[in-house]
Amino acid sequence: MPRVCQVCTHKQVALIDEDIVKGVSMRKIAQHFGVSYDAVHRHKKEHLPELIKEAYARGLAERGASLVDRLEGHLKRCEVLLDQAESGDDKLLFLATMKEVRQQIRLLGEFTHELDNQTHVTLSLSPEWLEVRGIIVGTLEDMYPKALDALALALEESTVGVLEE
Repeated sequence: MPRVCQVCTHKQVALIDEDIVKGVSMRKIAQHFGVSYDAVHRHKKEHLPELIKEAYARGLAERGASLVDRLEGHLKRCEVLLDQAESGDDKLLFLATMKEVRQQIRLLGEFTHELDNQTHVTLSLSPEWLEVRGIIVGTLEDMYPKALDALALALEESTVGVLEE
């Protein structure tokens, strides 16, 4: 007889589904709602309705668009103030407004991903990576040729890169 899902039959299934979609840890969800970790895991994998995922994603997109609109509106107001300060003799107001405009542009750029402050490391040409890659490929070639083939295939299918011979 098939097992009944603890989460599907829980009184607060909608809240559990929402927490799962939000990315709350399954362990925390299990503790908070008094169900097992395995039940939350199975429910997430097998029963979570796609509609909830889609609705939540749509809500995030709407909130994101709203935030961008608000940032852009704030930036426009700051630019008006900047024009006023520039046409007047108040250099302190001009500098303060310029700082605020710069901050708003930075926030907007980060939120829309047009500005990326993250450090990116490219390993493909570094001597350290080339040495490590040679060791990995050499070991796999000699001892585990099937594993080397599987690794090469996985890398080809990923966005990480392609394993070179």
